[in-house]
Amino acid sequence: MNAVNFVHEQLTKKETLPKFKAGDNVTVNY
Repeated sequence: MNAVNFVHEQLTKKETLPKFKAGDNVTVNY
């Protein structure tokens, strides 16, 4: 299970999310 790629794909599909911007560090809970 590659959670990092999964999150990256979700952010790429939803670039309009206010909490996420390109280059920001995203904390992922495994």
